[in-house]
Amino acid sequence: MRKTIGLKVSNPKDIYLIDSENIHSIWKELLNFDSSSYFYVFYTENSPNINYEDLIHISKFNYKISYIKCFIGNNALDFQLVSYLGYLIGKFPDTRYHIVSRDSGFDSALNFWQRKHISIDRLTLTTQNTPVASLLDNKDNTSAIHIIDNQFREELKFILPSDYQNQLDYIIDFAKKRRKKPLNSIYVEIIKVFGTLDGQKIYKVLKPYINKLNQYD
Repeated sequence: MRKTIGLKVSNPKDIYLIDSENIHSIWKELLNFDSSSYFYVFYTENSPNINYEDLIHISKFNYKISYIKCFIGNNALDFQLVSYLGYLIGKFPDTRYHIVSRDSGFDSALNFWQRKHISIDRLTLTTQNTPVASLLDNKDNTSAIHIIDNQFREELKFILPSDYQNQLDYIIDFAKKRRKKPLNSIYVEIIKVFGTLDGQKIYKVLKPYINKLNQYD
């Protein structure tokens, strides 16, 4: 087993534990959302093979992925994943945890840790569901909004001039406080603060972000 990423960081915000036997490689979508997340992929000889396109995509994010080879047997991967979850919670109790699997057998472990005030959920991704849609299905708005926030933050980083990079939190807070206002009035406010050229770029990213937030009333 290679050295785990969790040991290299002081306090990871989110950790995803991937049941590769159950979820295949659909979890790759989650890699795009948050640069501060860490992923533990649990696999066995029975885990499905992945295609080259998925492999190429996943390899771009190897800096934040650890691969845990598990012994095979009846529910063996599940037991090893849950054991490792307890180990990680002991090291990082304030981190948000996400088990990525369609196996409801994990839910008893989730209930156990939730009663101890650990932030943990299970994502049931499908080829028809985006990560955020899956969170909505699980009625976990907090985690869904967190993913949307991070996606918005990453998009802003690409368009903001260097002078405005320290205003990411301000822009996100701005959008949340004004999300119920008419979009044209929000546009005018953005232009006043950032000027026409930069304001238009920010608004182009901010508009779909606001529309997504408004799903969570």
